[in-house]
Amino acid sequence: MRAIDPLLLRSFVSVVDAHSFAKAARRLNRTQPAVSAHIRRLEDLLDAPLLVRGSGRRSIGLTPSGAALLPFARRILELEVEIWKRLDHVEIAGNVRLGVTEDHAAEIVPRLVGLFRKLHPDVDVDIQTGMTLNMRHELGHPYDIVLAAQPPDSGGGMVLHREKLVWLSRDGKIRREVAPLPLAVYPEGCLYRRWAIDALDRIKMPWRIAISSPSRSAILAAVAEGFAVSVLPATSIGPGLRKSIVSRGLPPLPKLEVALYRADDRRAATEAFADFIVERFAARSRALR
Repeated sequence: MRAIDPLLLRSFVSVVDAHSFAKAARRLNRTQPAVSAHIRRLEDLLDAPLLVRGSGRRSIGLTPSGAALLPFARRILELEVEIWKRLDHVEIAGNVRLGVTEDHAAEIVPRLVGLFRKLHPDVDVDIQTGMTLNMRHELGHPYDIVLAAQPPDSGGGMVLHREKLVWLSRDGKIRREVAPLPLAVYPEGCLYRRWAIDALDRIKMPWRIAISSPSRSAILAAVAEGFAVSVLPATSIGPGLRKSIVSRGLPPLPKLEVALYRADDRRAATEAFADFIVERFAARSRALR
């Protein structure tokens, strides 16, 4: 019986989940030829074709052998993660400096840190918020890990997921008599701000900046008071803000890509937290299918 390298299984599962060799390569932070080579090695090892290359939006399909392998591959990779968690959590200690947007720091990141510290109580995570398009270029100092909000297909980092941006108003409605449209946005350089303005310009809807602030709280306060409209990632909208999502009257917005960047300093604490983030996002994506 020949051993199967988990690296080959990881590439196989990533291609299946991404429906694309190119997207899988970006998620794994590898080149597309490397991922293709992993699939060929796995097919040679098992002496069976695993994937069907076709055309169309979802161009990657599974052969019967691939479909049979997939659940076992997932179990093996999950067990591998569990082994490292069990063996490492007692010994890992230190400090991880995480750079993230204010919006993801408000909803997603605190839950991730809480779950991670249950496994690794001796690791402290310092969360610093800001414009992650700039933060991703400052790895090593002052950040060990950056969760960057970036345009789709930016080609950098390990892509964790894509999410939509949503418009927010006090009651989820837009009053046409209020013109130009007052905006509450982050300062110049913010991706959300640029996309919101570009979208309004495309439909020739007049706008003005009512408030520009680096503070999410200040932006949400402006929305709550009803004197401005804003744009935020959908995953950062908690239950209390769902009624504020604007469903019509404003132009659609591009999807946002969230990617993980890690410093070359491969300290155990940094590696453990980065791997944990990747696994949690992967589990979340599988649960949403």
